[in-house]
Amino acid sequence: MPSGSADLRQLWLSLEAKIGEQVVRIPADSQSRGFRTFDVVGRGEWDQEILGEDIPKGSRIYRAVFLDETGKQTLSSYKAVKIAFDNRLEASEIRKETFQFIVPPDARGSMVLRAALYYLPYPSSFADRLGVRNPEPVEVASAEAEIPLQ
Repeated sequence: MPSGSADLRQLWLSLEAKIGEQVVRIPADSQSRGFRTFDVVGRGEWDQEILGEDIPKGSRIYRAVFLDETGKQTLSSYKAVKIAFDNRLEASEIRKETFQFIVPPDARGSMVLRAALYYLPYPSSFADRLGVRNPEPVEVASAEAEIPLQ
């Protein structure tokens, strides 16, 4: 991904289904083990403080999570003493991801699934601390598929 600090860059995969006029965000299954969940937005201990509303909850996030000496997530690499989590994608890596949801029983016709990969060079919480402009997410890639419902 574009250059920048590993602790600041945010890359996430979002999946949603459109059934008629209804749009449903489909949450990713967590692959983290233990009480700390860093791979699904909104499930991490510090996600509200660090990510805020920048990234839709339930999205699969690819990132490195740095901890300071107190064991709290930090966006300041010079304060980091440990990398608690790192699921960033390798160059040219293909990774299978799992998302699950229940199709409403009254759904008819077809469902359009849309997956999109987004990049953010740094979260707005970091921008706010420095008094700089909040970055805009960049859509890196997307794909859609229409699935008939029975």
